[in-house]
Amino acid sequence: MLQLPNSYFDKGMEKGIEKVAIKLLSAGMPIEQVAEMTELERDVLEKLADK
Repeated sequence: MLQLPNSYFDKGMEKGIEKVAIKLLSAGMPIEQVAEMTELERDVLEKLADK
């Protein structure tokens, strides 16, 4: 089985969490709640909300 460095795994997890955050924000969930659920910083969520 191919072993990938943890950095690839971590980057994939980060992108997945960002995708979920974008969907939650698009559904109208407040940034504060999304931040609590995803553990992403508010400034990161504000950038994602602009996408």
